Amino acid sequence: MNSINLKVKKFVRDKMGCKCPEEVFEHIEVEKNLKSGYVDIDYKINVGNRLLIYVVDGSRYGTEENIRNLILAGVKERDDRNFNRFRLVLVDKEPDERKYWKFMKTIGLERTHIHFLKKSDLFEL
Repeated sequence: MNSINLKVKKFVRDKMGCKCPEEVFEHIEVEKNLKSGYVDIDYKINVGNRLLIYVVDGSRYGTEENIRNLILAGVKERDDRNFNRFRLVLVDKEPDERKYWKFMKTIGLERTHIHFLKKSDLFEL
């Protein structure tokens, strides 16, 4: 396993709390600096063709409309590619998930999660 894959595995397990089986980490793809509409996706990560992750700067794109659009795009991609799960990671200096609580409760999408992480928790690829 190369160094990028090791960083992704550690991030997914330690920071996101994913309990994916070991074999899932044998295939990892990372794409950087993509667009979804007018929102920049810092990282799009494919873990084992099962887990799809979008990592986004929450300080720039943490509005309800942006989050909704990112989730809809991620869920569509997850379903189109037959993945099991989609996770949206919003990264900020001091993430405040309370401001998203009402929105998070109304998402109502299965196999979809939102994570709020500090910038210091993010790995560099």
